Amino acid sequence: MDPDTFVLTLPIAFGHPWLALAVFIGGLSAATGMVIVEVGGHYPNYHGQ
Repeated sequence: MDPDTFVLTLPIAFGHPWLALAVFIGGLSAATGMVIVEVGGHYPNYHGQ
């Protein structure tokens, strides 16, 4: 089993698709936050001007 999809398939295997959706949204949120922090670190004095 692919380790990247294991956490998503586990709740589906036990009949909890809404939990799988919550896991997916949480992972997407974490990845988005990491991108924002990484890009923001390159422009510390940028204030949207």
